Amino acid sequence: MRERREKAKVLRASAVESISSVFSRIAVDGRVERDFVKETVTPMIDSLIEDSRALLSLVHLKSADNYTFTHSVNVCILTVSLAMHVGRQDDLEDIGIGALLHDLGKVGTPLEILHKNGPLTEREMAKIREHPLLGASLLAKSGGFSQASLSCVLDHHENLLGTGYPRSRNGNDLSLFALMTSIADVYDALTTDRSYRQALDARTALTIMSERMSGALHPVLLTKFISLVGYYPVGCKIELNNGYIATVLSNDPLNPAKPALVELVADSSGNPLPENPIIDLRITTKLDVKEKEAEEIARSLTPTVMREFREFNSFA
Repeated sequence: MRERREKAKVLRASAVESISSVFSRIAVDGRVERDFVKETVTPMIDSLIEDSRALLSLVHLKSADNYTFTHSVNVCILTVSLAMHVGRQDDLEDIGIGALLHDLGKVGTPLEILHKNGPLTEREMAKIREHPLLGASLLAKSGGFSQASLSCVLDHHENLLGTGYPRSRNGNDLSLFALMTSIADVYDALTTDRSYRQALDARTALTIMSERMSGALHPVLLTKFISLVGYYPVGCKIELNNGYIATVLSNDPLNPAKPALVELVADSSGNPLPENPIIDLRITTKLDVKEKEAEEIARSLTPTVMREFREFNSFA
């Protein structure tokens, strides 16, 4: 697992660099080369097929300096993983390309709007709402991109209620590809630091998504997504009820509220362990996760998060 995770780190870093290059090239010639994007997406798909845990474990590693590009790669990884989870293996390349490029239209959004600390004005929000249309237009102009990829770019800010943008389309008009990209986009935005709040942990983010945003997000896909990433994602550190620190190695899709396999890494005093035993929490009766009050945290953060969702500040 460690070796695959190290390979995944290199792969993810390369993908971040590649999507940065795509944005830079657009500024020069206004076009996107599908083959270049495919060369970025294909290795990630291969890695996810070989062992999805390796790349998924890196999604929670964020970079404030390269938010747009890191976010794009994270959304690609999460969307492709979800597509695999729901049996859309035949569409992985197109889905991956669309998810990677979902925020492509941001090349036309002024940096002072993208990086603004405070609430957006109506004019600034109107500018933000243009980026899906601009991104889809760039892909159509470039040629060679599938309808599946285009739908990820054009409709990732639409929702089942018809209150999204840029066209306020409802669930009947949206492709599964766009709905999957939307869930991945919201999750990665919630679990990333913003200028006005800290990143939410996975459990709190998923609680808000399933309880406060359930009308907007596709319920079946959201359930599948929760079973995929789990409330304690692979690679994250947790505290057990005996005070020991562990790294999550895998989750149980049938019980996403609790990790399956964990690796003990430190004792209750924080001292590294000479050996790192692997524990299966599904069969261990004495050890369990030391729970935080996720529901209480979710309730306290709901006004802020729902304002973000409504005003598109966080999910720009």
